[in-house]
Amino acid sequence: MGDIKPWSSCRHRHRRRRYRRHRRSQSKVKKKLDQCKKLKLPFVRRRRRRIHFGVDEKLKSEEEVKKRQRQRIDGKNNSYGPKPEFENSAGAANLPSPNPLGTLFFLSFFAPFTQMSFKLLKEGNPRSGLIQGITCEGWTIKSKKAPICNSSEIDKFQKDVGIPPPEMIFGNNYVELTNGSLKYTWNTMEALAMVDSSAGSSEYIKVSYAKEWSSKSDTDQDWEKVDEPVINVERLQQKEPILFYDENILYEDELADNGTAVLSVRMRVMPSCFLILQRFFLRVDDVLFRINDTRLYHEFGSPYLVREYISKEDHYKNIRKKLGDSDVGLLNDANWIASIIPNDHITVLERDRIRIA
Repeated sequence: MGDIKPWSSCRHRHRRRRYRRHRRSQSKVKKKLDQCKKLKLPFVRRRRRRIHFGVDEKLKSEEEVKKRQRQRIDGKNNSYGPKPEFENSAGAANLPSPNPLGTLFFLSFFAPFTQMSFKLLKEGNPRSGLIQGITCEGWTIKSKKAPICNSSEIDKFQKDVGIPPPEMIFGNNYVELTNGSLKYTWNTMEALAMVDSSAGSSEYIKVSYAKEWSSKSDTDQDWEKVDEPVINVERLQQKEPILFYDENILYEDELADNGTAVLSVRMRVMPSCFLILQRFFLRVDDVLFRINDTRLYHEFGSPYLVREYISKEDHYKNIRKKLGDSDVGLLNDANWIASIIPNDHITVLERDRIRIA
């Protein structure tokens, strides 16, 4: 017990340590204060002995510091601006992003279109089949995504169609566009059923025009050909909130490791218009690249639904030269290939429209 120091000595030792720390802190404060006076800069000391200079935060006085603190508390110093007052006619549950910052960003763009009414659709689940879509201005767009076909479904397809199926078939996927009696459906089985399986088809590459692919409900409707451009590209390039977007892959095949073939459908709905793009992308190694695009476009308020079909291709070596030292993975990027193929390589260009009102 004699070796243990009494409590009083320990208490005094801790007091001396605290005093020395206090003196060191005061000396630092005095030193920084002298530097501020010499440089003619404002000096602000905050809690926890943290020293901040006007050089760092560009503060002129303690009043400005307090003002900034109040602004942070009130939320007025948010870089996204004050939260706008907005009430969606479809209900708050239909807002696309649960993130507050994402919601503010979306609402700031959506403010000019508050009079528009739309409803987002969602039913099912990814295991059995997830259906998503939107109802807007009398139009309904649905997109169903389901798992890849099993062996029994593939065998049934091969028996019905009579051609070897692609490696990956999403036979239960579909995209549907309806407006009254007008209805268009994109699905895998109908697309593959239009492949030319005749005896002479092996001599060349042939893909059927997608504009002929539609449901039978619009056979009584007449499409009229149009010479001038039918899609307003400038409107599509404007900054508008995207009410609904989805991409649906119908089938994909690697051509026995000799290339790739993908058929997909993309949808984009904005407050002023919607665009549906069906794209068939074909790459045959050392032979060619081919892009077949079919676009359906409609501006809300317009009496027409317009359609544009473009087919363009280029030799594999020409695209490979343009790639240079870039990533070889771009050869599988359909968007990059479509942008790099020049317009003078367009083999088919057709435009038409149909009256809906």
